[in-house]
Amino acid sequence: MIGVTWMLKLNRKSGFTLIEMLVTVGILSILTGLAVSSWSGLLPRWRLEGAANSVGHIIGLARFEAVRKNRPVLVQLTAIGTAASSISLYRDNNRNNIAGDAGDDLFKQIMISQQFSLAFISTAADCVENVTLISFGSDGSIKGVNATGRGTMPVIVTLDSQTSTTPDSYQIVVERSGIARIETGYTASCT
Repeated sequence: MIGVTWMLKLNRKSGFTLIEMLVTVGILSILTGLAVSSWSGLLPRWRLEGAANSVGHIIGLARFEAVRKNRPVLVQLTAIGTAASSISLYRDNNRNNIAGDAGDDLFKQIMISQQFSLAFISTAADCVENVTLISFGSDGSIKGVNATGRGTMPVIVTLDSQTSTTPDSYQIVVERSGIARIETGYTASCT
């Protein structure tokens, strides 16, 4: 009797039926679709966060370069409020607080939307006016804003996304000391 049962098991085919395979493939495709949709919702946020980190790093680099070279470094913000916004760093060799004139060295530049699609610099301002130029002195602190004077601190550079993200913006807060930090939902207290 034992031999007959063993023989019956050998003759039986093992494997999966077509129905079982179709159900398994259907369940896997539904789970994959859910996973992809949740990941794609995070991409704009990651791009915006990457742009904020990059701008914060560049401002820190400007401060470092001013101390290292013992000469002013200018941070120029252009096309603010558009998808073409960019940030450029110049060594102000002739010390006249004018970015990009004869004698100045452009040593770093990024186009925000080229490196981080859908992110852009929406505003840059201190407590009084919009800011397009920040001058770091050889001690690493901010010596001027917009080539006029020291400005009212802090300088706040806000990055936004062209799509909805959470958080919807990041602020790079630059204190008079030149130290930059990244915040979300920051509101300056101007006194």
